[in-house]
Parts: sequence; C-alpha cells; structure tokens
Amino acid sequence: RDDLTAEIGSTRKLLKQDLDDRRAAADEAIELFAEFSGFLYGRPGRLGIDVGPSGYTLTFLIERQGSDGVDQMVVFCFDLTVATLRARRGVRFRTLIHDSSLFADVDPRQFGLALQLAAKVAAREGFQYVCCLNEGALPNGHMGEMVLEDFVCLHLTDDGDKGRLLGRRLSPMDMSKRA
Repeated sequence: RDDLTAEIGSTRKLLKQDLDDRRAAADEAIELFAEFSGFLYGRPGRLGIDVGPSGYTLTFLIERQGSDGVDQMVVFCFDLTVATLRARRGVRFRTLIHDSSLFADVDPRQFGLALQLAAKVAAREGFQYVCCLNEGALPNGHMGEMVLEDFVCLHLTDDGDKGRLLGRRLSPMDMSKRA
C-alpha cells in the first residue's frame, strides 16, 4: 500500500510538471474558451485545467450553467477551442462536426450566435465547421448579418433518393440480429 501511494504521488508530480511545461498551451486554451463563451453570453466563462487524483481534470464555469442549453454551449465552446488549437498546430484533420442535437435545448439567440461564431472562427483559423441542422429548428431572426444559406453545402430530404445522403436509403438495423 505504501509503494502504491508513493507511485501515485510520483505520477501526480510528473503530471504537474508536464502541465507546468505546457502552461503556454493551457493558457491559450483558457483564453480561447473565455473568448468563445464571452461572445455567446456577454461575459467570459472559465476553463480550469489541473491535476486531480485520477489525472488531468478540466472544469468549466459559465454563468447560468446547469440548464441543458447552457451546458450544451459549454460543450460547443470547448469543441471550438480544441478545433482552433488543432488548426493552429497544423493537425491534418481540421474539421469540427456537430449534430443538431447539440443545439436542441439552446436559446435561439445563443444558437444563432454559436453558428456565427463557428463560421467566423473556422474561416479565421483555417478549419472546416460542419453542422447538421434541421430546417424547422433554425434560429431564424437570430443570425445577425449571417446568411445561413450561403453556408449550406447539402440539403437532405426524404423526397426520394436524390435527397438522401449518397443517394441511398439505408434499411433499419434489426437489433435482434446483432451479436
């Protein structure tokens, strides 16, 4: 037990040193998260990066956190932060993809601001932002100067094969046959 405690202490010390060595990158992530959350809510949120009992820990704080919509925007801001950092470091796959479910419980104002922010940051940082949206759930009236149609690459519909992804309808999976 003493050996295990000593090993855990040694590992935590190494992790803390690693975090100190990467302080500039951690500070960059903290600043980006604050910038993005501030754009959405008028006040910057906080990203905390530390070493906890199980390794690195990330904590997030945005005022009014706890509602589903705000919690979803925490995810959005963190994803946008990671995509920005990856683009700045020249990582090969520079694409961020979100599904409409991320915005399901988000206030239309923040939804519109999030789409505007993603478009602006993706263009500025050189990565692609892909978002699958349901036309009936768009934040119309909350898009500012952004013309969403200018960003639409593909419309999918249920109106025959031409409106389907890859021109095909996939059969529903029979869950009873999965092993």
